[in-house]
Amino acid sequence: MNAARIRLLGPICLLSLVGAWGAGSPAQAQLPETVSVDDAVSAALTESLVIKAALSGRDVEQAELRAARAPTPMELLAVPAGTFNDSPIIVTQQLDLLGKRRTASRVSQAQLRAAGHHVEATRLDVARDTRLAYTGLQEALDLLELMQRSHELREALRRLAEGRFELGDVARVDVDRLEIERDRAREDVTRAQAEADVRRARLNSLMGRDPNSLTLPSETLSLGSRPTWDSDALAAAALRSRPDLKTARALLGAREASLRAARASRLPDFEVQLRTGTRVGSPAGTQIGLGLTMPVVDWGQRSGATRAARASIAEKEAQVAELERVVRLELVTACRSLVADYDVAVAYSESIATRAETVAELLQLSYERGGSTLLEVIDAERTLTATQVARARATAAYRESLTYLTWAAGGALPESTTEPQ
Repeated sequence: MNAARIRLLGPICLLSLVGAWGAGSPAQAQLPETVSVDDAVSAALTESLVIKAALSGRDVEQAELRAARAPTPMELLAVPAGTFNDSPIIVTQQLDLLGKRRTASRVSQAQLRAAGHHVEATRLDVARDTRLAYTGLQEALDLLELMQRSHELREALRRLAEGRFELGDVARVDVDRLEIERDRAREDVTRAQAEADVRRARLNSLMGRDPNSLTLPSETLSLGSRPTWDSDALAAAALRSRPDLKTARALLGAREASLRAARASRLPDFEVQLRTGTRVGSPAGTQIGLGLTMPVVDWGQRSGATRAARASIAEKEAQVAELERVVRLELVTACRSLVADYDVAVAYSESIATRAETVAELLQLSYERGGSTLLEVIDAERTLTATQVARARATAAYRESLTYLTWAAGGALPESTTEPQ
């Protein structure tokens, strides 16, 4: 079996397994549906229950803001005859002459901004998870193809050894060894198929599909040009655009607004009253008056609320500073991991896997002509499979690092840099 034929075996076997995915019965048979990574992300953003929950939370904060901005309810008091206050009807409306309601509503405004940024952060997380799941399925299918190639190669070697055994060129032990190698390869195929099924189910779940849907990626794992992003520049951009940072800063603003509202509680409240009816010692008719309510002794409520608000601000400031530190660390880590993963993937693609394939091919040809031992061929085939698996995983690791870098930078990478394709 030559190298060209070995390379052709993978897609053929993969398609056979794909066709058998839903072949339990004619009613269950289904055709595979290919999706691009952008289509997968779009579907996940539409179907995600986490995003829907975040949107509902934003709606709650929006309703709370409307309630906070609304004037104090007008109160109507109907007084029975013969009581201390003989006016039958009293209508009272509190007036916000000193802006206490506006101060209190700023808390809700900041919380609404935080809820909006939380929606953005949730969408960014869902997009990241979907891209990672897409890459995971690509990797699993590549590994499944490699395992099938290895299985087919070992079966071909077994048939070759069996033919040579019948001619008396090799001992029976060679055939037995290759049968063991073939069976081990078959088990590797089974495990690789199970892993592909699990990763397909995860991607389907994120997209809001039936986990058993036969979804296949329309794109293959690939490398582009060497990444050239500067971690400091990315960190500066992320500190401005990361939605989780915006959420934390908005919540800090809400805490600061709470402090201003606590301080404003010492201000007096004004109200206008409309009285109608007969009042003892006064002429009958309608009267309008202006009232004033001022706290005299609050038993430490305002000072306690003020201290609590200050402590809450200090807590949130520390959380914002810690999050900024984490963002910088994430950007540095993601940039270095991306470069390292790219270099490893290139080394396997351009050198290591190529040499392993050449060695395996030469030893196989030599064995067919009686020049190499079976152990040399088996060892070369194992090395070839291991390097091809390492190459696929290195490429997947690079794509995952690129996804993490995009997420850590706030969802987009600067246009002035060279983005790998």
